[in-house]
Amino acid sequence: TVLRHAGDSMILGCNCVSHLCAGLVHVYRTGDDTSGIEWDRTRRMGVNTMAFRLGQHKKFYDIDADCIGITPKVPWDKNKQWLDLLAYSATPLFASVKPCTVSEEIEHSLKSALELAAKQDGELEPMDWLNNTCPEKWLYNGEVVTFDWLTDKGTF
Repeated sequence: TVLRHAGDSMILGCNCVSHLCAGLVHVYRTGDDTSGIEWDRTRRMGVNTMAFRLGQHKKFYDIDADCIGITPKVPWDKNKQWLDLLAYSATPLFASVKPCTVSEEIEHSLKSALELAAKQDGELEPMDWLNNTCPEKWLYNGEVVTFDWLTDKGTF
């Protein structure tokens, strides 16, 4: 019913059953909350989702591994990597930004990431997904990109 009456609007499915909404939503939030409250949650839920659900992108729907949450609570050096991964993925890129957090560096990075994501032409594949629940090595357009998801305290 929603799809039939949506017209030209895009439907984002969130908190619904993945396989039951295939073909009924345009974008599906495959990730869990990465809203910039806790880096480890973004690492576990966002990066992990991107790695293990990216194969469904453009097959059932466009996947959304969740947003980049730019807040003072998440270290920018880690969040920047999450932003880059989202941009490289050619999946929809959503941002939740606390305005007081935005420096010139963050503004520039966000603008560049949104420009790249808007092209929707990158090819991204996790390389170490068989032995890493949070892949650090990714193949992006034929080149290996390495991320450092851990903090100086490890996973927390």
